[in-house]
Amino acid sequence: METMGIGAHIARYRKAAGLTQEELGQAVGVSTQAVSRWECGGTPDVALLPSIADRLGVSIDALFGREVSGGDIRAAVTDWMSGLPEEKRLDALCRLVWYACRGLMSHNALKIADQYMDRCAIPIEEGTDSVVLKTMVETDQGLSLGIGAEDLSFMLLFPEPKGGYQQFLAPDERYRQLFSALALPGAMVLLRYLYSQESRCYTAAALAKVLGISVEQAVEALDAMEKLNLLSRQEIVLETGEVSTWMVQERGALVPFLYLAQILMEKREGFQMNWQTREKPLFVWEEEEGGRENHERSL
Repeated sequence: METMGIGAHIARYRKAAGLTQEELGQAVGVSTQAVSRWECGGTPDVALLPSIADRLGVSIDALFGREVSGGDIRAAVTDWMSGLPEEKRLDALCRLVWYACRGLMSHNALKIADQYMDRCAIPIEEGTDSVVLKTMVETDQGLSLGIGAEDLSFMLLFPEPKGGYQQFLAPDERYRQLFSALALPGAMVLLRYLYSQESRCYTAAALAKVLGISVEQAVEALDAMEKLNLLSRQEIVLETGEVSTWMVQERGALVPFLYLAQILMEKREGFQMNWQTREKPLFVWEEEEGGRENHERSL
């Protein structure tokens, strides 16, 4: 049994649910100061325990550190989520996954990080740059990568499919096309602008005027991104003839992509949690037919 007091458990579950002390107090009919006193070592009135447990989505046993494993965890999580304010559900779920990922590590490693950070980045001693503290788990069963902080949080889970990751990757040429398109003058500013606006169609001339780039640059970048399905293209018929317009094709994937690219490019590694027991490589090298011959000719 854990030796933590009930107040410490309340604080832990409150933070995992993404609630402030004030919000928890309002939910159970006490002041913010009362919640603060519990979390500093005090004990709530026994009559409040059911309300506290319900609001935090845990059992009363859990508040005493006596949570029993078992039962339908999927139903429990669903019930817990539905009891949260809608605007807090996604953040609460991310916190829950972050805490759950600690279970992938050994028991001794759990002490490395037991709560969300206030900020995801810390300054580097000898300079003004900062490094983002990540949660990374690499095992032979798969990968987990995320950040657990009040100012930025996300969790990505990659259980390894049968046959490995490589079979689901795009061909190398497709990735080269993607990064070449993003490297074109004006491409990144075009994407940021389009993702900051309502979903609607824009002409190259209109985008060029707003963003201060040439129409030629806009057309080249838009065409390249349309070929990769980052944007969709539609022809609009005007009195003067047909005009090409572009709009965002998929709105949900760009932010995760840019987050991961930023982490990949960081000069220094920083981890809040880092657990690596993986022995097999991430990819299996299979030289393409004629690959060695083509490589030698290019040298």
